[in-house]
Amino acid sequence: MEGVGRWSLGVGTALVAVAVALAVADVVGPAVIVGIAGLLGVGIAGAAALDAAAERWGTRRRVGRREAVRAAERAAEERWRAEHDQAASEEWARVLAEAERRAQQARAARLSRSSGSGGGRDADGGPPEP
Repeated sequence: MEGVGRWSLGVGTALVAVAVALAVADVVGPAVIVGIAGLLGVGIAGAAALDAAAERWGTRRRVGRREAVRAAERAAEERWRAEHDQAASEEWARVLAEAERRAQQARAARLSRSSGSGGGRDADGGPPEP
C-alpha cells in the first residue's frame, strides 16, 4: 500500500472511531456523516491495498513468464548452435577433403611431368646430367 492508501486507512479508521463515539453519545446526525466519511476512507485504503496486491501478483506473473520465455530462447539457441556446429564441421571436412584431393592431383601431375617427357630435366626436376 502506497502513501494515499495508508493515509486513507489512518484517517478512515479515526473517523469511524469518532462516529462510534458520537453514536454512543446519542449525537446521531453527525455520527452518520462522520461514519460515512470514515467508511469512504477505509474503502479507499482497501482499494489501494487490492491494487498493490494485484500489481505484485502481475509482476510475479510477468517475471515468471519472462523467465520461461528466456529459458525457451536459450534452449532454441543451443539447438541451433549444435545443428550449426555440426553442419559447419561437415562443411569443413568436405573442404579439407577437397583440398587434400587437389593436392594429391597436383603431386601426381608433377610426378608425371617430371618422369614422362623429361623436357630437358631429370626425374627430380633438375637439369639433365651430361
